[in-house]
Amino acid sequence: MSTRGERRPRGIRPSQVRLAIANEHEELRRVLRDVDALAVLVMDGNRGAYEMLRLRAGQLYYALCKHTDLEDEILAPALRETPGFGEIREAQLLEHHREQRDELHSALAELSSEDEDPAELATRIRDLLARIRIDMAHEDRDLLNDKLLKDDLIDVSFIG
Repeated sequence: MSTRGERRPRGIRPSQVRLAIANEHEELRRVLRDVDALAVLVMDGNRGAYEMLRLRAGQLYYALCKHTDLEDEILAPALRETPGFGEIREAQLLEHHREQRDELHSALAELSSEDEDPAELATRIRDLLARIRIDMAHEDRDLLNDKLLKDDLIDVSFIG
């Protein structure tokens, strides 16, 4: 179900959007740590960890694609409804996700290459993981906060 160009799906409050995305971010962070640990092993010369790294990185990349789909489905429409620059926030998120999907597809192609130097691949994976962590921290701080995505229909922060 895609909600692009539509209003937020009925029954999903902004607080529920925040919680759903934040929970996914926590799960993704656990997987990022696991993949990062495998990458470090490969960079340290552990050849036995290489195939496991490729497998786990591939699973992570697919999970990240699914995660961006979820954000497009529920977070983007919720951002559109925020006061001020909602449509701009939504458009920026959707554009950023298009760029991320391109990067993830390239990374998946690298994983399937048999000619890849294990240490170089592990380094590139770690670089991508660092960018993903930064992106999630930005989303947590700037998009998933209760001042932006709030359930109340009237801004009560000025009442006092």
